[in-house]
Order: sequence, then C-alpha cells, then structure tokens
Amino acid sequence: MILVSGATGTVGREVAGALGRAGAPVRALVRDPERARALLGPDVELAVGDFARPASLRAALAGVDRVLLVAPLGPRLAEMEAALVAAASGAGVRHVVKLSTLGVTERPGPDGAPEPRQYPLHRRSERLLERSGMAWTHLRPGPFMQNLLGQAAAIAGDGTLRSCWGAGRVAPVDARDVSAVAVRALLDEGHEGHAHALPGPEALSGPELAARLAGALDRPVRYVDLPPEAIAGALRARGASEWMVGALLEVMARVRDGAAPEASDAVGQLIGRPPRRLEEFVRDHASSFGAVAAVTENR
Repeated sequence: MILVSGATGTVGREVAGALGRAGAPVRALVRDPERARALLGPDVELAVGDFARPASLRAALAGVDRVLLVAPLGPRLAEMEAALVAAASGAGVRHVVKLSTLGVTERPGPDGAPEPRQYPLHRRSERLLERSGMAWTHLRPGPFMQNLLGQAAAIAGDGTLRSCWGAGRVAPVDARDVSAVAVRALLDEGHEGHAHALPGPEALSGPELAARLAGALDRPVRYVDLPPEAIAGALRARGASEWMVGALLEVMARVRDGAAPEASDAVGQLIGRPPRRLEEFVRDHASSFGAVAAVTENR
C-alpha cells in the first residue's frame, strides 16, 4: 500500500490518480473527504487525517510500506513533515519519497540574494528523513509551469507576463512530469538514497518565456519587469500571506542574481519520454489563457 500525503495538491493529486489508474494499492491522506473524492475519483482509498493529529497519521499508515511526503508550503512545513516521518517510521514504512525543491542545498555568496526561507525547511526535513532508518528519495523540482496559471487572466487580458526576474532565467518544469517521476520512484527499485534534481528542459529569460507564450497562443505577449514592491502588492491582492510573499520574492531575487540552475533532461531520463515543453503546457491549458492555443513545436 502507498500513502500519498498532499493528495489534493498539484503533485499529490496527479500521483494518487496515476497510481490508482495503474492498479497500485493507493491511499490518500486528506482533510476533506468529499472534496478529495471529487478530485481523485473512485480508484483511490481515502484516509482522513491531519499532520497535527498523530493518531490520525498512525491510522492512515496501517499496512503502508511506501509514502509520498508532501506538506503545504509554509513556516510549519518541516514540523508537519517531521510528524509524518515519525509516524511512518513507527509504522514500519519501508520507503519515503519527499517532494522538496531545486536549489535546496545551494547557498548564496556574500553578495548574493538571501536564501529563500523555504530552503532550510525542506533541507531540515530531508535530513530528518535521511536519519530515519527508512529508505528515502528526494525530488527537487524547479518552478512549475503551472505557476503561470496565476497570471493567466493578465496574459489573456492585456497580453503581459509580469515578474521581477531582471535578466535572470528560469527552467520551468510541468508538475505532471514531476508527478510521473514520483510514481516511478514509488513503484520501481533503484531510487532509494537518491536526490533527483528536476529542472525543466529549457532555461528561459522573461522575454523569451513571453515569446514562447505568444507563439503558442498565436497572439502578442510581452514581459514586464516590475520592482519587487509591485510584485508583493499583486501577491497580497491575490490573498498570499506575508510569509508566502517573502518566500516568493526571495526566489525571484535569486533568479535576478543569476542563481537559477541550468536546464536538463533529467526528468526525461527518469520517466522514459521527453518532458513536456512550455508550448505543450500552454496548449493543454489554452482555455485558461483565453485562447485556443496553436499547435506548435519547438524544433
């Protein structure tokens, strides 16, 4: 049996669904079973539980030998994941696959941008898992292409993509491909003791990313570089907490500082097929961007 935490989130939902469709015994750790059933369908067993209630974690882990470890991004991430690691160790779980983040082991130079506040939380959780006595695998993805959906209305409306990356580059990866890596790590032998860095297949500047969006949507999209204060205001208007605003601005500062990692084909090598490129992601979410995306390929 495989337990998927964070099962209604971007990655957890894909992993639970893929495991269920593959016929693997899978159980989702959820807080709202009605919402989870609507999202996950009938093939996934549900266990109602909470990171803050150890008894609920123990019940959810009965008969489980593998776990996907995903906690909500926030100041309590390491604390919440520690609770599930402790419960999993006590329940005899054999292997835990943790969703972490790319760059978690990097440190800025003396003149570099500050370390994003989520990095030490993820690394603390990774180290705890490494010392737990269970087999472990860390998945460290780059920024998700799905993050662009937060700007879909602006891209559809006035054709602008806004950030404060400066001349920096990002290597976005489709969360569906990261989920496919997680499924392979949970089902296949050979991933134990590995930390998989999972950037996307291309490193793009803001203007290059806007140009790719424009090509896929067959209409103009321009990149607008804004000061951090303007980005912070937009995030707050969308309901982001002050902790989250700071975390996102710190990541953007590292991109601006040139600390973004190189692109790679690591995802493709792990899942046995080419990773999705930006144009395919946009085509799959054309309605969100307010257009029928053109069928384009980057050759």
